[in-house]
Amino acid sequence: MKRITSVAMAAILICSGLAACSGEGSGSDKSGEGSNNQGTADGPEADPAAREDLLWVYLDREDGLNHFRERSFMGDNYDSVPEMDEAAEAHSGTSGIAAELDTAAHTWGGYMFLNGSPEAESDAGEANGSGTPAGVDLTGAEKLTFYAKGESGGEQVEFFTAGFGWEEGLKTAENADSADKITLGTVGLTKDWQEYEISLADADLSSIACGFAWVVTRDSNPGTGTVRFYMDDISFQFAEGSEAPR
Repeated sequence: MKRITSVAMAAILICSGLAACSGEGSGSDKSGEGSNNQGTADGPEADPAAREDLLWVYLDREDGLNHFRERSFMGDNYDSVPEMDEAAEAHSGTSGIAAELDTAAHTWGGYMFLNGSPEAESDAGEANGSGTPAGVDLTGAEKLTFYAKGESGGEQVEFFTAGFGWEEGLKTAENADSADKITLGTVGLTKDWQEYEISLADADLSSIACGFAWVVTRDSNPGTGTVRFYMDDISFQFAEGSEAPR
C-alpha cells in the first residue's frame, strides 16, 4: 500500500487547535507485537493523571494530558475527507474517538495523530508553526497501548506508530521520524472493546512526530461500504518506575 508523503499530507491537515508537545530528534521498519485483551469498564487506571509512566496520545477530548494533537488525513481521495468524532462513545472516561471511511469513495485512507503540522515548503513537521522539530523523544517507551472496537464487528483496520516522513523504507523528509512505521498490522475488530498493544522494543524513538495512526483499505474490507470503528485510551507505556516525558 502506497504511503502518503508529508508534502501531500500538508494539503489536508486538520488541526484540533490545541497546544502540542515538542522534542528533539534517526530508523528501522519494524512490526509491533500485538495483543487483544478484553477491556474493562474501569479503563486503564482509575486516576490516569497519577500514572507517571504513561504518555497519553488520547485520554479524553481536549484533556490536558493529550499529546500528538494535530490530525492529518492520508489517502487517495481528498475530495471526500472523512472527519473523526473525538467526543464519541468512550471505553473509559468521558469520551472516545469514532472514525470511519467510505470504501466506495476511497481505496484507502486514514489519519495520523501528529505533534506539529507538516510544512509543504520544508517537507518537515513543525510544532504549531514555531519552527521546532515536531519529533518527541520517546526513548524508554516499551509499548503503545490502546482500546478499539468495531461498529458491527469484523472491521479490518491497520494501526501503527512512527513513520512520519518515510516511504518504502526511506526517509523523505528533513525532520522525518527516527523510526519507520511500527505496525500492529491489520486486525479484525469485534463489537466489544479490546485492548491492543504495539511493542516498541529495539526501536529508535529519539524523535517521533507520528504518535498514532490508523488506515482502512477497500481490499481488506470488500463489499463493506463504510467502515466505522472506535478508539480510546491511547498511550505510550514506559518501564515501571520510570517517568514519561511531559
